[in-house]
Amino acid sequence: MNTHNARLKRTLQAASHAARTATTKQQLLTAVDAMAAFYGNMQFDNRLPWLIALLCGPLAIASIAGYLQAYEPLLAPLAKLLGQSLPQLTSNLTLGLLGAAAFSLIVLYQRRKLIPNLAHDLAERSSLITAGLQEIPVTDSQLLEGLQAEFRDYVRGNHKRFLRRAVQGHYQGRLHSFNYRWYHLHYVDKQTHQETESDGKGGTTSKTVTSYQEYDRYSLVIDFPWVQGIALGGGSGGRSSMVDMEHNFKTASSDFDRAFSLTGSSAMACARFAKPVTVLHLLDLHRQLDTPNLEFSQHGHLCLSSNDNPLAFKLTCELTRASDFRLLIDHGVHLPQLSALLDAVHTLAEQHDDNFTVPTPAQLQTEH
Repeated sequence: MNTHNARLKRTLQAASHAARTATTKQQLLTAVDAMAAFYGNMQFDNRLPWLIALLCGPLAIASIAGYLQAYEPLLAPLAKLLGQSLPQLTSNLTLGLLGAAAFSLIVLYQRRKLIPNLAHDLAERSSLITAGLQEIPVTDSQLLEGLQAEFRDYVRGNHKRFLRRAVQGHYQGRLHSFNYRWYHLHYVDKQTHQETESDGKGGTTSKTVTSYQEYDRYSLVIDFPWVQGIALGGGSGGRSSMVDMEHNFKTASSDFDRAFSLTGSSAMACARFAKPVTVLHLLDLHRQLDTPNLEFSQHGHLCLSSNDNPLAFKLTCELTRASDFRLLIDHGVHLPQLSALLDAVHTLAEQHDDNFTVPTPAQLQTEH
C-alpha cells in the first residue's frame, strides 16, 4: 500500500529499529533524516477511525437502549439469509458496532502516542551513545544472583524481582578512572490481609485479600577499591533493607546519623570512613537523591542505589520539529544526573585514596 498512513508507518518502523539498535550517532541521524524527508504531514490521517467511532458508537448505544427496535424488521431478510433469528442478528450487530468503535478508539490512542514515544526512544539511544554506554543482556538469571550475593540492595520484593535493563560504561576523572554498571531493578511486594463482610443475613464472612505493590530501583555498581566493608542505609531514620554488618557506628553529626545508618566490618573501619569531609559530602548526596544506599563490598565494588534514575533526561523538542530534533541528536543528548553522580563518586575516591596509586582499570571499548 502507498497511502499516507502506510508510508508513515513504514518510516516510523525503520526509525524505531534504529532507536533500538543504533550504535553510532550517524545511524540515528540517518533515521531522523528519513523522518524529515517524509513528504506530507508527519501525522496520521485519522479521518476513517474517527468516522467509524462516531458512527458505530452512538448506533451501538441506541441499539442497546432500544431506540432502533422500529427498524428491526428491515433486518429480517438478512437474518433469514444468515440463518439467524432476528434478535440474535440484532445482538450480533450491536456487539459488532461496539467492537468497531472500541477498536477505532484504540487505534487513535496508539497513533497519538507513537511519534512522541519514538522521539523519546531516539533521544534515549542518543544519550547512551553520547555517554559511551553499552547494553548488558539481563536475561541470564545468574547476573541478578551475583548482585544479590554481593549487595543486599538487590534482595528486594517478597514476591518477585528481576532486572529490566543494564548498561556499562567508563568514567575518566581528574585523578581516578573506573568502570561502572547501571541496573534497573523491578520488584514486587505481596501482601495479604483479612476482610470481613456482611452476608446480608445478619452474619459476616471473612475473606483473604491479596495486594501487590510494584517498585523500581536504580543503581550504579562501580569499581571502587578505596573502601571495603562499609554500608550506609538511607531513608527515614536511616533505616533501609541494607545488610546489617557487625558494627553500628554513630558519627559526631546528628544530621548524618538521621540521614544514614552507618555499619561496617569493624568500628575502626567506620571511624576511618566517617571523615568530616566525607560526612558533609554524603549529606549533600543524600539531599540530591531519594532514599540512597551505599554498599562498599569486600570485592572492591561500590553499589550506589536510589529511587532516582540517573539515566533520566529532559526531551527539549518533539520529532515533528524535524530540524530542531536533528540538531538535538547531532549535539548528543547528555545525562546530567549520571555525570553528577559519577563526579560525586570520584570526589569520594579522592577523599579515601590515601595517596597511594591504584591500577587504572582498562577502559571499555566504545564508539561515539
